[in-house]
Amino acid sequence: MLNLYDSDQPLVGDPLRVHLLERVLQLAAEKKIKILDAGCKSGQLWLPLLNHPNIEIWGIDLDDEAIKQAKEKFGPDKAITLNIYNLTQHFAENEFDIVVSTQTLMFLKHLPKALFEINSVLKPGGYFLFTIGWTKYRPNNQLKRQIRSFFDERYYVHRYDEHELVRALQETHFAVQEIRFGAIDSLKEIHNKIINVQHQNKFLKQWKLLEDSLIDDQDFKDRGKKFCLGIYFEATK
Repeated sequence: MLNLYDSDQPLVGDPLRVHLLERVLQLAAEKKIKILDAGCKSGQLWLPLLNHPNIEIWGIDLDDEAIKQAKEKFGPDKAITLNIYNLTQHFAENEFDIVVSTQTLMFLKHLPKALFEINSVLKPGGYFLFTIGWTKYRPNNQLKRQIRSFFDERYYVHRYDEHELVRALQETHFAVQEIRFGAIDSLKEIHNKIINVQHQNKFLKQWKLLEDSLIDDQDFKDRGKKFCLGIYFEATK
């Protein structure tokens, strides 16, 4: 299997997003897969996988400038300016093997509507992989943004916990397969602000190994959530 850490490009994000990419690689080892990234931004996340023979990537985002950059990576017809609430207006039902969304769902005011749209474009048995940040376990430093959201929906953000997300997924006919907390705050600061770009993949590999070792530690499960910046979810249709 492709080693993500050997990529010529620094990996984007944190261990949760690396875990997501590793899961995509596992699924792509079995067959050709068609992926939709809902909230793809510039498509930078996918640089290590763009030439994989079994992976076809499509992306949507509301940012026209980001979509221009994503088109250069995915192809001119595979990156589209589109609202996540309108997936079925552009894509066929049961079109994708995997839908991915990283750090997007917490900005949606109507999460159930988005989840129903995602479910519709997924094939039966398809996978929905996503990460969110700003959980309910983190100190709330988004008060100014929340006040602005009353006047402008672009500033909306909702701070979830895993239980709320499980309920939302089950109510929109998904089956939850995995939940993983991660992206430890202090390590992300080191990764983003101190580590030289040339060494970031090496550091990220060790960072993820550390977080993997904490997954089964009961003390961390009980008390470590407040130190994590996000949650990874895997659900199936």
